[in-house]
Amino acid sequence: MLRRLGIAESSALALVVSVGCGQSNTSPLDAGFDPSVYQHHRNGTRDGLYIDPVFTQTAAKTTHVLTGFMGAVSTIVYAQPLYVENGPGGIETFVIATENNHVTTYNATNGDVIWDTGPSVIGPCATANPPGGQVDSNSIGITGTPYIDIGSRTIFFDAMTTPDNNITFHHKVFALSLDTGELLPNWPVDLNTAVPSDAGAIFDSGVQNQRGALQFLSGVLYVPYGGYNGDGGNYYGSVVGFPVASPQTPTWWHTTALKGGVWGPGALPTDGNSVFPITGNTTGTNGTWGGGEAVIRLTAGLTFSGNASDYYAPSNWEDLDNNDTDLGGASEVVLDMPGAQYPHLIVAGGKDGNLYVLNRDNLGGIGGELFKTPVSGASLKGAPAAYATSLGTYVAFHIEGGSGNNCAQDQGGNMVVLKLTQSPMVATTVWCSTQDDLGSPMVTTTDGTSNPIVWNADSKLYGWNGDTGAVIVDGTNTTMSTAVQKWNTPINAHGRMAVGVNGQLYVFTP
Repeated sequence: MLRRLGIAESSALALVVSVGCGQSNTSPLDAGFDPSVYQHHRNGTRDGLYIDPVFTQTAAKTTHVLTGFMGAVSTIVYAQPLYVENGPGGIETFVIATENNHVTTYNATNGDVIWDTGPSVIGPCATANPPGGQVDSNSIGITGTPYIDIGSRTIFFDAMTTPDNNITFHHKVFALSLDTGELLPNWPVDLNTAVPSDAGAIFDSGVQNQRGALQFLSGVLYVPYGGYNGDGGNYYGSVVGFPVASPQTPTWWHTTALKGGVWGPGALPTDGNSVFPITGNTTGTNGTWGGGEAVIRLTAGLTFSGNASDYYAPSNWEDLDNNDTDLGGASEVVLDMPGAQYPHLIVAGGKDGNLYVLNRDNLGGIGGELFKTPVSGASLKGAPAAYATSLGTYVAFHIEGGSGNNCAQDQGGNMVVLKLTQSPMVATTVWCSTQDDLGSPMVTTTDGTSNPIVWNADSKLYGWNGDTGAVIVDGTNTTMSTAVQKWNTPINAHGRMAVGVNGQLYVFTP
C-alpha cells in the first residue's frame, strides 16, 4: 500500500524552503505546495531537487517496486516521465511520451490508461535514417521531455513525423489538452515551413534533431535543437520560441557557425528571466567564435545581446571544436549560493572532463569563467542535479564511460558528487557511485535540505545519502525489466519514485 502522511506527521513539516524556478517554494504540507512534475528535473533551474516528506533516509531503505501497478507503455522512452497531482478529472496522473509518437496518461494510483494520443493525431514517427544522421533504436518520434503548462492545462512536445514513409522529415511542435488528449487549435507547428530563414540559414528537420527538454516562460514555449547521431548536414545549435498566443509565427535563435547543437537532455534552464542554452562543437569558424562551446543568455524574444556578460566560452573553444569535446556534453544547472561572493551561478560539465562554474550575473565572455577544474578523465554528459544541505552545496554529474577524479581506483562508478565552496572557489569530490551504467541523477529531500537522497537508475533504482554517499537503496528490491535509455532520470511523485524504461513505467514506494 502507498503510504500517505497523517495529520500528526503533516503538522510538523509546514516549512518554507527554497526550490528551483518554475515550482512552488513552499513545503509539501503547506497549502500552496504542488508536488507535480511539469518539466525536466522538476524545476526551471533543472536542479532535479524534489521535496517529499515520505522519503526520509530511514523510510527509503524499504523502497520496492509497486507490483502490478501498470501495463506496457508504447516502445522506447527517452523523455522523462511527468506527474500531475490534479490531472484529468482530478486524478493523480503520470504522462509518458515515446519514440513511436504516443503520449499516454495513466492513473497514478492504479495504472489505468486515462487517454492515449498516438500517430493518428501526431503522425508516424521516422523509422529510417534522415539525411543528417542515424536513427537510434530504430525509430525517432518524441525524444525531448515535454512541458506541461498547468495554467492552461496543456502538454507541449516536439515530435519527428514523416507523412510519406521516411521520404520527408518534419519536426512538429504540438499542444494537447491535459484533460482530454485532444489537439488544441493553431497547433501543431511544422518547423520546416514556420521557422523563417535567417541570413541564409534554413531550418531543415532532416538535419536538425530535437533531444533537449522543452522550457516555458512568460507565455513562450522554447524548444532546443541540435543534430542527429552522426552530425551530418548543415544544422545549427538552435532554440525556437513559440508564443502560445500565435504559435505559427515562431522566432529562431541559432549559432552563427554551423553545428554547435543544443542537445543536452536537460536543456534550457531558466532563472525566471532568461533561458540558457549550452552549445556543442561548431565547424567552419576559421578562428572566429560563432556561438559554439558556450553558455548563452537569451532574453525575451530569444534576444542575444552579444555582450560578454551574456555568454561564456572557454578560451580553448577552438581546440574543443576540433576534438569534438563539447562544452555542451552535459546540460548545465542554475543554482544559488546565498551570501557568497558570487551568489548566482551556472555550473556546467564538458566532454573534456572539466567542471565549469560561471557567474550568472556576468557570464564573462571567452575565458571568463569563475572556476574551471578537471573532475574526470572521461566525458561529463547527461543532466546534472544540484542541492544544498546543512553541510554544503553539491552538484552530481553523470560521467560517460569513466569515473570521477579522486574516486577509489576499483570503484568503477559513473556518477560523481562534488561539493562547491567559495573564497576560494573549490569543487571537491565527496563521493562516487559504484554502478557504471547510470543515467542522470536527481535528489529528494524532506523539506528542501534535510534527508538528502541522490537517486539514479540503470536496470535498477538506487539511492545514496546525499552528504556521504552511503547506500540507502541498493537495487535489491528495485529491479526493472530493462535499463533506462542514456541519460534518462527518475522522478519523485508524491510518496513514490517513478522511472520510465522501454515498454514500462516502474513505480516504487517505501
